[in-house]
Amino acid sequence: MTRFSCPQHKDDFLLPGLEWPDGTPDFPRRDDVVSYVSRYIVEHGLAEHIQTRMAVEEMRFDEREGLWLVSTATGQQVQSRYIAFAGGSLGRATTPSAVDKALEGFD
Repeated sequence: MTRFSCPQHKDDFLLPGLEWPDGTPDFPRRDDVVSYVSRYIVEHGLAEHIQTRMAVEEMRFDEREGLWLVSTATGQQVQSRYIAFAGGSLGRATTPSAVDKALEGFD
């Protein structure tokens, strides 16, 4: 079985106000990363504000309100100040053409 290790040093992956537990390897394993991020989410009460693996159909930025308006494949409408578009770093990076187009004029 292959074990995942974070491809960057743990000191380059610090969340604000949260140190890695003693004994964490310099290049943390998958379970170390999951535990670390989960602890941050719990300590800061973020769980209710995070959605993952969400199929997004449309994202528009409302300049007047300063909010992103997001429509999901399930019909959910979300307004948010921030959006994180995240992808894995262990493979060749790809970005859907619709995302490239949407980001063309974004500063």
